[in-house]
Amino acid sequence: AIEDLTKALEIEPNSSDILHER
Repeated sequence: AIEDLTKALEIEPNSSDILHER
């Protein structure tokens, strides 16, 4: 699960948005 978050962060600078969505 953590790996997915890290990958999303690398591909998308808006990690905060992704974290909020999850």
